[in-house]
Amino acid sequence: MSHIIYCNVIYRRKHIMYINDYRGCHGMMNTYQPSMELISLLVEAMKDERADRAKYGKMMEMTDDKKVKRQIQFAYDDEGKHYKMFQHIYHLLTGQMINVPLPEEKEHHSLVDAIESSIDGELEAVELYRKIKSLLPNRHLRDMLYEIITDEQEHATRFVYLYAMLHHMEHHMANHMEHGMEDHMENHMHHCSNDKENMASNMHHDNKNLNPEHTKENYHKSKHCKKRMSDLW
Repeated sequence: MSHIIYCNVIYRRKHIMYINDYRGCHGMMNTYQPSMELISLLVEAMKDERADRAKYGKMMEMTDDKKVKRQIQFAYDDEGKHYKMFQHIYHLLTGQMINVPLPEEKEHHSLVDAIESSIDGELEAVELYRKIKSLLPNRHLRDMLYEIITDEQEHATRFVYLYAMLHHMEHHMANHMEHGMEDHMENHMHHCSNDKENMASNMHHDNKNLNPEHTKENYHKSKHCKKRMSDLW
């Protein structure tokens, strides 16, 4: 019984601490004014999250590999969650709920190219979110940023893995095609050589089987025809 009471007290204390912390955010609307820098960075973060989510959706359409799709899907889902978290933070600090427009999408020549740019994008996002975290006035909000930052770091790790895997696959396929072309040319040259040998063998066989009597007879016929022609002239 005493253990249950102790657990309830601990839970209530944590709950009260969280409520006081949360109320502190709402109560700050009259006493705390967020800097324009913080507001600007929050809007920039929301734009990045929307752009990345749209980009990852396109990337999943560029492959049929379930393993690759699953890795991208993980980041796709997180970006939607992060957008809502930044939206919530903005509302707590300003009392306003905003929706940022979807930025213009960039075209990528290949999935590998898109993944490579995503690695850089995730690492840049980590730096941006660390700066936002340092400007937040409340532990509850800073904990939210810490969660977002660790998610972004995990995305970068997953994309590095995908990049290495797909780059290796492309290299393997290129080598396979190169060796395949070499084998095809070698086989073609081998067949041509065989054909030449067979042709020479057949010509030798035909010459060998040629009847000398027939040759002599054809020679006399030709000579007789030439004499008849000269008599006509």
